[in-house]
Amino acid sequence: MLIFLVIPLIYLIYYFIKKKITHSQNQWFIFNLINKINKNIKLNQNNKLNNLNYRLKWLLGKWYDQKKIIEIDNKYLYHIDKKYQKRWHRYYTMINSYFKNNNKILFEYGDVNYSIDQPIICKTRPIKCNSNIILPLNINRHWENVITFKLNDIPFQKKKPIGFWRGATIGSSDNEKKELRPGNRFDLMKKWFNKDNLIDIGFSEVIQTNTEYYKYLKEKCNIGKFLEYKYLISVEGNDVASGLKWNLYSNSLVLMPKPKIVSWFMEDHLEPGIHYILIKDDWSDLKEKIEWCEENQDKCLEIIKNANAYVQRFVDEFKSVFA
Repeated sequence: MLIFLVIPLIYLIYYFIKKKITHSQNQWFIFNLINKINKNIKLNQNNKLNNLNYRLKWLLGKWYDQKKIIEIDNKYLYHIDKKYQKRWHRYYTMINSYFKNNNKILFEYGDVNYSIDQPIICKTRPIKCNSNIILPLNINRHWENVITFKLNDIPFQKKKPIGFWRGATIGSSDNEKKELRPGNRFDLMKKWFNKDNLIDIGFSEVIQTNTEYYKYLKEKCNIGKFLEYKYLISVEGNDVASGLKWNLYSNSLVLMPKPKIVSWFMEDHLEPGIHYILIKDDWSDLKEKIEWCEENQDKCLEIIKNANAYVQRFVDEFKSVFA
């Protein structure tokens, strides 16, 4: 039944954006549509993620009840023509599918970790941002592994009692000073690389001219290697941690700082102690938290179950709509 939630959400956002761009007006007919669609939804409304009105308000941010005329910034105005169709169909299915009959949209491409005071469509935004409009973009990169990997997982009790992480040397700032966001992977390396037998971390690839970090380089690993470990450390990169969904959907326990960037996955609704183990932004308590986990295995299993259920809701959504 999730298809009856997602498709209306996307279409409502589409009509909203089209109205803003083609007419530059704020005539809100969207509420009548919400009321009509809600009558047909059979999902559990006690879960607010299944509430169409709540999801729409979260996705649209401040534009949900905007009352003033918006002056459009043309640098974010994309004209959809044939030369973009192939690329956008592969990486941005929703753009190609739902906006193909409209010749222009407000859109920001790539890893968005900053706020833009325009009703733009993007795949991510800072957790405190209320302006960027979220759609499920770049689906293959962020969701393909989530749906396919689980058959190869092993029980939690059979995994190695070690905190594990591999990833590339990426991580962007969210301010003009180009300072790294707290809880970044570079600070993680400096704090714990080869410092303790309970923690196995390293960069699998050095990119974006970060040559000073070759000293933290270790072997590349596939998902199967990650699944050998009880504790998966999740670290944001340029925007969200792209592996967080399958990390939480696995039989391993996720340890991470609070998310700073959000996407269609609604990372700000993940709760410490319920869906994951919270780590300080400076990573100082990482070993302490792993030791706590080793002494509280039943609680770890409970958290893993909750995390799996959180992801399952989105997996069902994607299987219903995007498969």
